[in-house]
This record gives sequence, C-alpha cells and structure tokens, in this order.
Amino acid sequence: VRSHNGAMQFLATKGAEKILALPPTSSFEGHTSVVIGVLRHTLEVPSTLTTAMEAEIRLTMARLCRRRNQQNPHASRRTPTTRVPVRVFLVAMAPVASRDPESFLAAARATVVLDQQPGRDAHVVLRRTGPSTPGASGAGGAASASASASASASASASASASSAGSSTAPTRTAITA
Repeated sequence: VRSHNGAMQFLATKGAEKILALPPTSSFEGHTSVVIGVLRHTLEVPSTLTTAMEAEIRLTMARLCRRRNQQNPHASRRTPTTRVPVRVFLVAMAPVASRDPESFLAAARATVVLDQQPGRDAHVVLRRTGPSTPGASGAGGAASASASASASASASASASASSAGSSTAPTRTAITA
C-alpha cells in the first residue's frame, strides 16, 4: 500500500476488513504497528502526505542546522549555518523519502533549493519564499534552474567549468524530478 492507487485497490477489495479480521494465531511481534501503518497509508491523500513531508523537511533542516552550529561554535557565532550538505540531508530524510518518493520530491521542491558553489560540495538550503514565485530561491535571489536529478550533477559540472573564469557566485537550483 505504497501508492494512493494501491491504497484504493486495497480498500476496494476489502483489505482493511480482512486485515482486522485476522485470527490471533496469525499475530506476531510488531503486528499492531504493521496494521496501524497499513491502515494509515490507506487513509492518506497525496496532498496531505506532501504537506506532512514539507513540515518534516523544515523540522529536519532546523535540527540539522542546529546540530552543525553546536559542533562549530566559533563559526556559528559569526554566521549561524542554514545550509546542510546534500548527503547529510538525504541520509536524514531517507525514511521520509522512501514512504512515497513522488510526494517527497514535491515537498522538497516546495521547501528547499540546492546551493552549488564552484569547487565546493553542494548544500541544501531552506526556501525563504514560496515556490510559486518563478525563480524563487532560498536566499540571495539567484535564479532557480530546472534540471532533472540525474542532470543536476552534469549541470553542476558544466556550471563549474563555465564559471571558472567568472565570479564564484553560488548557483541555486530548484529540486526537480
């Protein structure tokens, strides 16, 4: 029951009634948690799931930034970090992303942007403005670019190559599927 369509089929075939009518002999440790999870997934509407994921992304980003600032108190006194390395963000968000990758991508597009600077690792930054504004970015007002997840690495490489002779302004990229 990982997708909304699968949940609708599950309900249409009376899956909820069948799972609740299982005999006690088919119980196992964690049975209740599994049943609750399955039933919860059948009740989730994609828009509600995306909104919940947006909130989870914001909370996780705040927690990760707070942790990074505590680990580096000298730098955080001057300018507290609001950026998180992409790898750290993805590891922290893996359970959320695995729930429904499409909803996660929609939530990520609405809440964060990719901050790429030539010669440095890419970071994830919370958006400060709503995603409905064309070219909205997290901070700094740089234009958002649309690129697929696989193409963003090549776009980053070409941006690095083309900016070698120009300024080293960060490139903010909207997250797209």
